[in-house]
Amino acid sequence: MTHTLDRRRFTAAALLALAGSVQAVTRTDDGAMIDFDALYIPPLFLTGAAAKSPEGPARAQAALARLQGQWPALRGRLEAVWPRDTVWLRTVGAVQGQLADAARHAGRGAWPESHEALEQVRMALWRAREARGMDYVLDRFVAFHEPMERLADAAVKWTPSTLGPRQRAELEKHFVEARARWRAVEALPIDAAALRLTPVREAQLRKAMTDESAALQALSEALRGADAAALLKTAAATKPPFVRAYTAFGLAEGDALPQR
Repeated sequence: MTHTLDRRRFTAAALLALAGSVQAVTRTDDGAMIDFDALYIPPLFLTGAAAKSPEGPARAQAALARLQGQWPALRGRLEAVWPRDTVWLRTVGAVQGQLADAARHAGRGAWPESHEALEQVRMALWRAREARGMDYVLDRFVAFHEPMERLADAAVKWTPSTLGPRQRAELEKHFVEARARWRAVEALPIDAAALRLTPVREAQLRKAMTDESAALQALSEALRGADAAALLKTAAATKPPFVRAYTAFGLAEGDALPQR
């Protein structure tokens, strides 16, 4: 999950306004999107992690196959959301090609390329929903992902000895943006039934959201201190709870979509 989002699309001020004035969509027309994401998120995550364990490739392949098997029906449901919107229809049509690219790359063991093809799906659907003015639940998580990723990358780019005033200022800028975007996530009403969450996945989501809020608070405190090593450690610690929160929306391995 390393794709860079367009900063112009979500400003901190806009997200603060969003958090205070707009509730997340729970209309009937987001059911297809929720079901798609339930099948899409596992291969998105697993292709990114496939090379990290012996069982990783098989798990990623299985998740991709499950998504592809459900795709024809999901495509029809997604197209039916805005059946007269040519941009939306083209976007949904393009998803099919991106899924095929992901499977092709996975077939030859090119996991970074497979993961990137799936990242393109998330970005394309997000932009198309944004163009329609739709405040879709998972898009708030997607908006948070970019500044959070930049914070987490700090521990890779810098060491305590190279963390000077310029680097600290850059970290603070990303933190301010991440905190504003996370407030929009915190404002979400978590309706487990509407989001098709099992009790286990709901518990995972709620705990991860709490942990992410705590991680950002810890980073805020570290930014006010002088301990460079602690600052880099707390910046890196913002990523794991986000991953747990986002993947809670994905079906567990072996599970099928519940009947509506």
